[in-house]
Amino acid sequence: MLKNQFFSFLQLFIIISLPCYSQTYYVSTTGNDSHTKVQAQNTATPWKTIQHACNNATPGTTIQIMAGTYIEQDSISVSGSASGGYITLTNYNGAAVVINGNAAAVQLLTISSKSYIKINGLEFYNCIGNNNSIGIFI
Repeated sequence: MLKNQFFSFLQLFIIISLPCYSQTYYVSTTGNDSHTKVQAQNTATPWKTIQHACNNATPGTTIQIMAGTYIEQDSISVSGSASGGYITLTNYNGAAVVINGNAAAVQLLTISSKSYIKINGLEFYNCIGNNNSIGIFI
């Protein structure tokens, strides 16, 4: 009986002691969306599109976007969480990152009914203003 209690305590201790595991993915205008998640965690083999990185994000994910202009319409379809951490989109090493609407009536980034999201160091521009176009739609 005492042996079983010890092992139960040990299992509980190990589970509580495990660190939260977060992912960092890299995106580059010269990347490739066919890379695996493991490959995209390396600056030498990033994904090409921000959307592909967003599609693979889970709570605690950081998406490091390398310098360049991205002509995309992106959306975040998952929330971060208090326990798992924020989903963060950020510019890699302070690089100039531009999400360009290419002079179209579009929403450049859509975050609908999501929480624990951070956006840092990204520029949104060149989207024609009308009732359907917004740089960031939250």
